[in-house]
Amino acid sequence: MDELKINNEELKMVNLYQGRQSVLILNTILDFGIWILEFGFWNLEFGIWYLDFGIWNFVRP
Repeated sequence: MDELKINNEELKMVNLYQGRQSVLILNTILDFGIWILEFGFWNLEFGIWYLDFGIWNFVRP
């Protein structure tokens, strides 16, 4: 009966470890996605600024 109890504890530890790992991986993916989104917004902003500058250059000969 004691052996069964030990195995149960080990299983709990393994599950906890796997759970933490999956959370870590999810966090990393989420972080990376947010970074890409942020970079995309920055790029969009730069593109709009560039377009604005181009129009201004075109209008002001």
